[in-house]
Amino acid sequence: LLGNTYSDLSDYDNALLIYKNARNISEKLGDKKGVVDCNGYIASVFWMTGELDSILSIHKISYRISKEINNKHHMSESLDNIGMSHLRKGNYDSTIIYSTRALAIYRDLGDKEGIAETYNSIGTAYNFLGDYENSIEFRKKALDIYIEIGDDDQLSTSYLAVSYTHLT
Repeated sequence: LLGNTYSDLSDYDNALLIYKNARNISEKLGDKKGVVDCNGYIASVFWMTGELDSILSIHKISYRISKEINNKHHMSESLDNIGMSHLRKGNYDSTIIYSTRALAIYRDLGDKEGIAETYNSIGTAYNFLGDYENSIEFRKKALDIYIEIGDDDQLSTSYLAVSYTHLT
């Protein structure tokens, strides 16, 4: 995608222009899944530029659309992204609420990677809240899944997260 190239070059204005044009085309075609996909790209630019309120807004729109078309995968991703946005904003209780909702859908889908990532998000939120017992519990659940699915990159990150929590 041309938008990705612009984003990789840190040319966020042009990346947004391309992604928004693609979204407009999807809207004209009535391709709601395409709209959600484009919103994900737009949100990634907002993430890079630190526009957290814009990220929240666009993921809430994506969740609503995903719910309309009953796309549970996109529903869970949207909820998880809303939770991560709240985490970045320091709204840790909101992170737990949205991530828990995403977790329920990931479980229904049997998406182990999604489950593990969401466990880590919840664990991080608990860590920032000073609830280290719950933080370790959720991070260890993520660790167990990464061991099970053989994701060495995330396994390393999870070990570091558990270690960090033990240090705090």
